Amino acid sequence: MKKDQLMFKQFVFFDDNNELNDTGVLLYVDALRLNREKELPGELTTHILHSSSDRKRVLEYYEFVKDNDIRELMPHPYFDHSIN
Repeated sequence: MKKDQLMFKQFVFFDDNNELNDTGVLLYVDALRLNREKELPGELTTHILHSSSDRKRVLEYYEFVKDNDIRELMPHPYFDHSIN
């Protein structure tokens, strides 16, 4: 996959108003549950730092699912997918 294709795919996490869509929220919550936040796209982590409303959405959903078994997330389609 080319670098520009990877960059384009990162934008699937945002809606037309540049707020996190459900996919972006779910990926961030999965990263929190798996302790893999450092592997998130930079655009996502930067956005969460600057958007209190999206940060609230992420944390609310995290609180809802944090005690679920993380084995349901493995292998993870984003974090455990290798790019060739």
